[in-house]
Amino acid sequence: MGAYLSTRLHQIGVRHVFAIPGDYIASWVESLDDPQTSFGLQRIHPNNEMCGAYAADRYGRSTEKSVGCVAFTYGVGSLNAVQPVAGAFVENVPLVIIDGGPSQAQLNSHRDQGMLWHHMIDGTGVDRHIFQNITAASVRIDNPKTAPELIDATLITCITKSKPVFIELAIDIDKQPCGSLPTNQLDFSHPLQSKKLLDEAIDAIFNRICNSKNLVVAAGSEICRFRAQKELAELLKSLDTPYVTSLFGKSVLSEYRTDLNFSGVYNGKNSQPNVLTLVNESDCLLSLGIMSSDFNFAGMQNTDDPNSVKDAINTEKLIEYKEGAVQVGMSRSTYWGDVNLKLLIRGLTEKCLASGITGRNNYRKFEGSPWNIPMTSEFGDNNQLTWDSFKSLLHHNYLSQHSEESAPIVLADTGLSFYAFNNIKSPQNGYIAQIAWGAIGYSPAASYGVKLARQTFETEKRRTISISGDAAFAQSVNAIGTIAELGLDSIIFVADNRVYGVEQWLVNAEIYKSSDSRTVSEKFLPMCQVPQGHIWNYSKLAAAFGGVGYVAHTNNDLEQILNRLAGNNTDPLNLSQKGSADESNALRWENGVPITNRNASAQEKQTFVLVAVQVVPDQLPSNVAWKAST
Repeated sequence: MGAYLSTRLHQIGVRHVFAIPGDYIASWVESLDDPQTSFGLQRIHPNNEMCGAYAADRYGRSTEKSVGCVAFTYGVGSLNAVQPVAGAFVENVPLVIIDGGPSQAQLNSHRDQGMLWHHMIDGTGVDRHIFQNITAASVRIDNPKTAPELIDATLITCITKSKPVFIELAIDIDKQPCGSLPTNQLDFSHPLQSKKLLDEAIDAIFNRICNSKNLVVAAGSEICRFRAQKELAELLKSLDTPYVTSLFGKSVLSEYRTDLNFSGVYNGKNSQPNVLTLVNESDCLLSLGIMSSDFNFAGMQNTDDPNSVKDAINTEKLIEYKEGAVQVGMSRSTYWGDVNLKLLIRGLTEKCLASGITGRNNYRKFEGSPWNIPMTSEFGDNNQLTWDSFKSLLHHNYLSQHSEESAPIVLADTGLSFYAFNNIKSPQNGYIAQIAWGAIGYSPAASYGVKLARQTFETEKRRTISISGDAAFAQSVNAIGTIAELGLDSIIFVADNRVYGVEQWLVNAEIYKSSDSRTVSEKFLPMCQVPQGHIWNYSKLAAAFGGVGYVAHTNNDLEQILNRLAGNNTDPLNLSQKGSADESNALRWENGVPITNRNASAQEKQTFVLVAVQVVPDQLPSNVAWKAST
């Protein structure tokens, strides 16, 4: 039965299983270490279940072919993954959770004799009852005769709904025969679509956009989740109109493309001014696959405060597709509740091309750049870093040095990070943020899931960059040990400001006003301070985990480090008094990547670079500073 499961996982897009040992799951996990029994799957050892689930989550989002998978033991293992799996459920990520569980005999002995087996809460199947609330399907497999049917149905649900699914394996059930290995492929075809419903929705959208003079298309994360990126690109070419993305949908298509009119990231008041103007002055907004979330599309509007929603999009001009439904304006008669996203976009594109609408409507064009980031010369070399100077240096001195083919993938953690960097230039699927769920500490662990998926399913070799606050980084710090073990060339930036900046911003942004001359400890709420930050040594921390570490205090410090990472400088760094470096693990540097032999095999491997960026704690990124003045 274990061989059947492994074969099916490989077929749907699993190549790596993020697994932590435990006796309930040991038999199947052990099979992954033998090429004769792994069926093309490779075991990856995360340092805890949360990090493993974050990595698998990002693995499942990274390409059109990959699906994430974790394997944990009962209770103490799997329940550690509840929070990240809930995030994957909210954000529509294809992810398979394999949970080793008690045998039927053990469950019966609890029922009849009161025997509480280790890791067990009680005999009622608590693990599955918890996970069934945060997965699209949850099954227990304790009979090899029914296993194939249950496995197939569960994995089909994972793909067609783009949601996590849960499979509990009774201990050692994987060793039991269940028939022959599958030779057929699973059927992921679209459920039957009503042609009448689809045609009506397409006609209503087409008629509205034909009457528009300032049409803007807005794309969201569902385009990626339901693998409709090619279809979206063809629609945009047929319309020849500006398109924006939500923050969650950023990089749904490559921002380097010259055949499309990318016009920035719309995130309400957090948007660039020219992007905000484009959207607000449009007379028709075609929104495709955007999740309605306060962090994502509304720019932190609060429905409890009427004044905060006055800049919300006028719903009369909105054409919206999300979660399988189409709504045109506010009329109840212009709603279709069961429409397939890909078929809708294809049909609309065909209608646009057949009508000759391209070029005829001459839609208003976007003015200015979608990447309006100040030049580094605007920030003094010896001044302390700020969020804005950090972004300017990273964008101009590192990211802009790459072509579209080599542009790094940026993971911006929950907090000021994902707002601050929302207008850097990104390749397709190259900007990653957990916008809706918003768990801090997601990015460091997710970064190695991205790297593994991309190097397995894609041909390009991109570096991954994780950007987190110090409080967020502390949540998943031991992920860097796995990165070093795997020999990945990741870059991990930590905003070492010793505060929960985004929490203070949410609770009381008044303290960020420049007129407030109190010290940070005086004006930040005690709960929004990170006192441990004063004793953390990031350069030595990186070295302890097998990487290379730096602390950048001034703009010049960071500029030197970025030059090193870009392969432009191998001379000793001349950091400021408050900066520091530990390159003790680097045998040498190759194209901006340190090479080390500090790993289990003692072979030479690439390793990560950790950079603590000491941004001024009471200065906001400029795009969110509006909240401190309202």
